[in-house]
Amino acid sequence: MRKAIVCASLACASVSAIADNNILPTRSRDRLTTGSHSLSTIWTKKTFIGAGYDVIKYDIEQNGNNLANGDTKIGSISGGYGGEIFSIEYALGSGRIKSQTSSTRSTNDSTVVLANMGFKLTETFGLSLGVNSICSEEQNGDETTASDVDLGASINLENGTYIGFGIGSKRTEKVPMTNPSYDVSTTTFFAGIGHENFENDNGYQIEGFIKLNSENRGDESGGKFLIQPSRSIVEINYLYALDNLEFTASVSNESGEVTESGYEKETTISTIELELEYKINENFYIKPALALNSEEVEVTKSTSSESEEEEFYSIYGIGAGFRTSNIEFNAKYGFLTGTYKEKSAPEYDADGHTLSINLGYIF
Repeated sequence: MRKAIVCASLACASVSAIADNNILPTRSRDRLTTGSHSLSTIWTKKTFIGAGYDVIKYDIEQNGNNLANGDTKIGSISGGYGGEIFSIEYALGSGRIKSQTSSTRSTNDSTVVLANMGFKLTETFGLSLGVNSICSEEQNGDETTASDVDLGASINLENGTYIGFGIGSKRTEKVPMTNPSYDVSTTTFFAGIGHENFENDNGYQIEGFIKLNSENRGDESGGKFLIQPSRSIVEINYLYALDNLEFTASVSNESGEVTESGYEKETTISTIELELEYKINENFYIKPALALNSEEVEVTKSTSSESEEEEFYSIYGIGAGFRTSNIEFNAKYGFLTGTYKEKSAPEYDADGHTLSINLGYIF
């Protein structure tokens, strides 16, 4: 529960528009928003640099008793360049996660490096390259590195419709302090289609995206090994802008499965994210947001009865910002609530808050 709540907070802490595109170029009025996949970078025309700082705090209780608490602090810089032929969006982040129970304390330091690049070969066809890496170091010195590399192609049908597809590689490596390292790799496939219709700042975007990878078991080292579960991710993003209003929405479903001798684990994660920006005047705006996430895990073993876990969390946020032709500044405060329940076990409750501050310069 502690780990899941922290990950949920990290995913929803940013004040940037939550419906980041996978296929279409980003059109959000929040100009610090970047695409979530390299395919959208091919067609971007934004050039900017920004910095952000996020804080997440939470408590976990059971029957009114405090069982654990923690806090996370994240600093990041991001930017992008949109040229006639070459485009890039990047982000560099560093964070520390602290957690504490009545008997233990732990610290986890993480570093994130992300770079999405687009190469527009013609007005209607382009290629993309995406590279990202997350390195996490635990208090005992153990390190885990998860990296992704993808190659994609996108076709602009010139009627507001874009098609994208490609292939990638996903690799996870664990480096213990006292044992040999071990890793696992798998191939991913992705595809999507999107349509947009904009006139100046008014219009809409809608896109669908799917990503698949098969299950793979890494080589054993020192008696340990990693398993990459089979996974399918389906995501729909929507943006609508009219006059002083901009509405963004994202709906996603992720399912994964691991099958070993006498053991089967199925995981389903569903997410809904909504955000509304209201422009008060030419420079100031407010931005309420809502994020809902549910996760179900079912484990079946041949030697015992099946077990089930259910988790649900929500984040209610309110943000405000200041905008000029070159400056973008915004801040967001969020309330985090969550529950976690195992089969035939008491329920856990979590609550906390998030704070996000972002500042950028648009060229």
